[in-house]
Amino acid sequence: MTLKTIPDWWGTLEEKRPPQKSRWQRLKSLLRRFFGLTVIITIPVVENEFKFYEYDELLGWRNKPGAVGWHEVEGNRYRVRINQEGMRDSLINRSKKIALYGDSFTWGYGLAEEDRFSNIFETLTDWEVLNYGVAGYGTDQMYLALQRQTQSTEWVIFVCHSGDLVDNQRTVNSDYPKPKFRVRGSQLVLTNVPVPKKSNWIHRVGDAYEQIAGDNPQELMLALLDVAREKSRQFALILVPNRWELKNSPLAFVRDFAAQKNIPCLDGSTILIAEDFLQEGHLNQAGNRVIAEALRKLLP
Repeated sequence: MTLKTIPDWWGTLEEKRPPQKSRWQRLKSLLRRFFGLTVIITIPVVENEFKFYEYDELLGWRNKPGAVGWHEVEGNRYRVRINQEGMRDSLINRSKKIALYGDSFTWGYGLAEEDRFSNIFETLTDWEVLNYGVAGYGTDQMYLALQRQTQSTEWVIFVCHSGDLVDNQRTVNSDYPKPKFRVRGSQLVLTNVPVPKKSNWIHRVGDAYEQIAGDNPQELMLALLDVAREKSRQFALILVPNRWELKNSPLAFVRDFAAQKNIPCLDGSTILIAEDFLQEGHLNQAGNRVIAEALRKLLP
């Protein structure tokens, strides 16, 4: 599978609108204007979690180096710190290294940093895991991020989720534009780059069309995994299910592909149970430990 890049017909950069004031900020301004009062905040403020990310013309968005703040899920708050390499990670400088790519399951949605499977795996082994996870990424963005990797690692691991089948088809994800690969014969063609800075109705109509008339999602995902495998010294896969996919994984075709290509593959649908998930669907600390312990057995 070869790779080339062409610009998409709507790939024009647009300027971001200035950030809008929250209702609380507007209320404070009104009180100061009419009553000359200084308002003291006495309740915790939920921060905008997009502060952890920034625009990227190739990837759409990426972790923002140096960003610090709080991440809140199901009433619990977790400290988030993005290092200068753009990872939510604390580097420990071991000689044996693994590069880990994925979405919010890898980034650690609903978890403290130390409770993610990548960190737990480090406590069980002598490996250092470079966690390149970014919330919302599809397999396509993971592959493009891999092309930027500068550190040499013994292993590259992609963490795949059934949501990737949809995300790989999209040019807009949660109203944020992203790159899009298309399968053209034996080629993967990259489009929608440079990625627009914000979406408009044209992008959203194009995105809806792609989901209806785009490439076969399984074919596209396997093509992306195959080129990632070719770019890596050693390549492995982790398949993370939703709670309702434990008995019938929609990624069974990826497991079959891995067996055909002799790729080590950890299928979470065969080892996780319902209690390993948060209420909204991501893995909790117990589920992350299950993955970490299984990964220790998978890698030589």
